[in-house]
Amino acid sequence: MLDAAQFLANHHFKAAIFDFDGTIALSGKIWNDIDTIFCERRGIQWTPELATNVAALGFSKGAAYMVDRFNLDEKPEDIVAEWTSLATQIYTKQVTLRAGVESYLTQLRNAGIPIALATSNSPEVLESLEPRVALNNLFDKVLYAQHVGKSKHHPDIYVHTAAALNTDPACCIVFEDIVPAINSAKQAGCTTIGVFADDPAQDVEKVQEASDCFLYDWQDLLV
Repeated sequence: MLDAAQFLANHHFKAAIFDFDGTIALSGKIWNDIDTIFCERRGIQWTPELATNVAALGFSKGAAYMVDRFNLDEKPEDIVAEWTSLATQIYTKQVTLRAGVESYLTQLRNAGIPIALATSNSPEVLESLEPRVALNNLFDKVLYAQHVGKSKHHPDIYVHTAAALNTDPACCIVFEDIVPAINSAKQAGCTTIGVFADDPAQDVEKVQEASDCFLYDWQDLLV
């Protein structure tokens, strides 16, 4: 497999789509901690496979999945509220972009390439990053899976994001850190870059196998 810098230099893409958690932000370990706390409160065994599945589903669908999977006597909306409360407390003070990300986004913009964020996270949680991280200033478009109506187990968010950038999915590069999202982006027709995350639940080998190329460090893409 070519290194990411060489791959991207040889691939003439017209737009770039980025995942947030784990991919461009140092939040993978934070979500692992949140999920562990959530499961320990309910006596559930938290596994990397479960973490990856729920991460792709997003808040609402992920909460409904947990209720069904573990027969929880809870309402999905209450689980969403718990996840949102835990996450916003941490995001407000701790979550930052990974080294090199902001410079790479600027590099793409200077090259005239439109960029978008496509995330399974919630607007409420990501808005808690303001003003430290101003996502609407960093990206041309910000799309949320919950607004699209389908999780990242489906290609819809990538199709919608490409359309928002006035670009065919076949001309888009997608940066993701989990296998279900990578597979969905490929179903949409996009080229995929798997990204090494700070998430202990990430199966690096499977992400490498699923993606067209793999990126360890964003600073490797800076010119």
